[in-house]
Amino acid sequence: MPWSPPSICAHGGCQALTVSGARYCASHVLTAQAAKVTARREYNARRGTPASRGYDTNWRRSSRFYLAQNPICNACGRLAECVDHRTPCDGSSPLFWNVENWQSMCRRCHSTKTAREDGGFGNVPRRGDV
Repeated sequence: MPWSPPSICAHGGCQALTVSGARYCASHVLTAQAAKVTARREYNARRGTPASRGYDTNWRRSSRFYLAQNPICNACGRLAECVDHRTPCDGSSPLFWNVENWQSMCRRCHSTKTAREDGGFGNVPRRGDV
C-alpha cells in the first residue's frame, strides 16, 4: 500500500496528526464511526422496511417478469439486475405500479441513481413524491 504523509484530523477543531491515509486521529476515530452508525440507524428508521415501502412478494414477482422482458440496463447496456422507478415513489403512489415508470438497471447504475436521489454519500436528497 502506498505511503501518504500524516494530515490534520478531520474532527472539527482537532489539530492532531493522523496516521498515513486516515481521516481521524486515534482519539476521534471511534467518535466518527459511532456518528455514522447513529446516522444510518436514523435514516433506516425514517425510511421504513422494504415491505412497508411496497417491495413485497408481488413486487418481486412483477420485477422478475419485467427483467425477463427487458434484460439490458437502460443506463449502461450491461445485463440488468434490478427494476428501478424512473420517478422515485413508494408503494402507496400510483406511479409505483405504472410500468411506464419502470426501467431495467444493473446494480451499479441503480446504486448510483438511488444514492443521488436519497442523499447517499453526502448528496442532497432529491425525491419525487415520497
